[in-house]
Formats: sequence, structure tokens, C-alpha cells
Amino acid sequence: ICVKCNFITADKVPKCPQCRTGTLQSRSTLRVLGGLLVAIGLFLIGIMSVVTFLVVGAMIGDGKGGSRFTGTETDVMFIASVFGVVFLIGMTSLVAGLWQLVFGRRNKLLIWIMLGLGGLFFVAGQMVEFMD
Repeated sequence: ICVKCNFITADKVPKCPQCRTGTLQSRSTLRVLGGLLVAIGLFLIGIMSVVTFLVVGAMIGDGKGGSRFTGTETDVMFIASVFGVVFLIGMTSLVAGLWQLVFGRRNKLLIWIMLGLGGLFFVAGQMVEFMD
């Protein structure tokens, strides 16, 4: 399957005969990469769930456990937004990986969504750095 134009061939050729620029990958390679996306997605979802649980506990705690949140409502919204974007990246990675495992091909829309969320995360990081 051509990565660029989705042309499918059974011939072993170095470049796509249709678009002449894309590289070809087998369905088994795409399924392996899909499994990797599933693992990354599950990791991000799991780690963000644990981190969210711990941070919310510190925010609503009474300070007896050694930590106390002293931020503003804006800080809470920013933290929730960052956690949400990372969680969405994990969910998109999970869905894209499952798609590749089942169908043996990429879903370009899901990949663009994941890249867009990654860009959003990068922009948010730059804004934080600028604010400091």
C-alpha cells in the first residue's frame, strides 16, 4: 500500500507506480505499526488517568497530605486543558492503531487529527514558556 496515494499492488516495487513518490508498505508492517499506536495510546490514557487522579486529589485536599494547591481558577482550567489534549492524543492514537490492526491500512483523517492535537499541545507549551 502506498503511504501517499493509497495505491495497492501485489508487486514488489521500490516506489509507487501511480504517484511515483510514495513508498510502499505491506499490510503486515502497517499492522505492526498499528499495534505500536495502540500501545502508545493505552500508555497515554493510563498515565493521564493516574496523573489526573493525583492532581485532582492535591487540588481538593485539605493540605494534611503535604501538598496544597494554591493556584487560581485560570490555572485549574489550563491544567485541565493540557491533560485533556494529552488524553485526546492517546484516544486518537488508540483508535488509529485499532484501525490499522483491523484493516491493514492507515486512516489519514485520524493521523491528521493526531498531528493537529500534537501541534495544539506544542503551541500551549510555547504559550506557557512565553508567560514565564
